[in-house]
Amino acid sequence: MPVEFRLVDPLERTLAEPYSSGAARTYTNYLLFSVFQYARLGCPDEFLAEGTALRRWRDDLALAFDGLGNRYLAYPASLA
Repeated sequence: MPVEFRLVDPLERTLAEPYSSGAARTYTNYLLFSVFQYARLGCPDEFLAEGTALRRWRDDLALAFDGLGNRYLAYPASLA
């Protein structure tokens, strides 16, 4: 059940760069990630389409800090 793309289209365009702030992670990325991580942990199905900038960004942040975002019950993130 992927998120309706037009709802996240502005964010998808912003994430054409590696992060919302450009080339490096900043507080803004972690704040926004918390919303998607909360949804990821509470939803039994993957809700971001494979191959989108938003999915790549979310998976990258889930794998940051030695995979801290993957240490909870949910489907694992990957950067395949």
